[in-house]
Amino acid sequence: MNINKSIKKLKWHEIKEWVSTLNPTIFDAIETMPVDHLFVYQVEYFYGSSILAEGELLLPDDNGNVYPISQAEVSEEVKKDLGYLENNFIPLSLVLEGEIEIYLQQDSHVVPLSRYSPGGFFGIWGIIEPQLENFIPKLWRVNAGLVNFLSSNINQNKNNKTIKIIYLPRAWFELIKEEKHYNFEKELMTLVAKRSSFWRNVITWEAFFSWIQRYYSLSYEAMSTFKQLIYIASGNMPAWSPYHFYEQCKFSNYYLVPDKLSKENPVVAYSLNYPLALASIDKRKNKIVLQELTSLIQDMRNILQMKEVLPMLGRAIRESITNNQFFICNSKEEFDNYYLNNFKNFSNMSNEFYSGVIFIKKH
Repeated sequence: MNINKSIKKLKWHEIKEWVSTLNPTIFDAIETMPVDHLFVYQVEYFYGSSILAEGELLLPDDNGNVYPISQAEVSEEVKKDLGYLENNFIPLSLVLEGEIEIYLQQDSHVVPLSRYSPGGFFGIWGIIEPQLENFIPKLWRVNAGLVNFLSSNINQNKNNKTIKIIYLPRAWFELIKEEKHYNFEKELMTLVAKRSSFWRNVITWEAFFSWIQRYYSLSYEAMSTFKQLIYIASGNMPAWSPYHFYEQCKFSNYYLVPDKLSKENPVVAYSLNYPLALASIDKRKNKIVLQELTSLIQDMRNILQMKEVLPMLGRAIRESITNNQFFICNSKEEFDNYYLNNFKNFSNMSNEFYSGVIFIKKH
């Protein structure tokens, strides 16, 4: 593969104004380093292409076909510049145009983790922890555009849309690791600390869930679902959310995509038939799960007052319960009768979607 229209080498000064608009914080940190003489790779992927598969970076040719960076189709120059992390993991990257989705995959089961829009900075773990000691690279996937979405009428024109990404090559990695450029690495550490806060403290959440399990004697399926609901309510894990694709992909309708609950996105839905969780549930048990969850959700505010629970409640767990409303829907008819006015952007899905969906809405 030659350096071509899909993979361009640009000097930092050719791209810096674009980056300053998309992500001023990262731009300011980069500008503390002597980088004007350094180049970056601007890579263009067709919508739907894989960027990272089984932990290895993929690169496109002129026709949009992607190849693992280790394969013969990729030039030695590109391999040297971008394959500087263990297992050829994804280098430090920034989204210029479009969106990417980061997810885990086990067999056919897909678990969305994050979406990045223009200005999104990712691939940071490889800089902070180059040996990836606590990582399982082969589980990770990155996609150009969104992998997970639901709609009753899918009409896609993906090839008219491309995703542009900047990769920072080996010379940047070597420069960042120099002690005198500590300010930029410090900014990366700040991003890592913010993004990993939930996962670093998940043991405290598990203590709370362990008590819930013992007190209510929940089934494995109900307990797994309850955990996911609280993670969603805390804004740490995604659920289904309305999203208009017309501008992004020439789609003409509202779709549901994985997104996190926030002030800007105050309503999401978790579907037992279309779960976005690592723990898969037998759909034949959905009715029992909903029965157990209905009782538990009705009792959640009382749980917060129990003296046995108080020592296990951090602010995030408490606010996940007190700052949100949980609505359980069992059928399309129930949705039309009780939920349509509040959740009209969820109204065009298949009947199966409404048979076991929990809406979470911020107060």
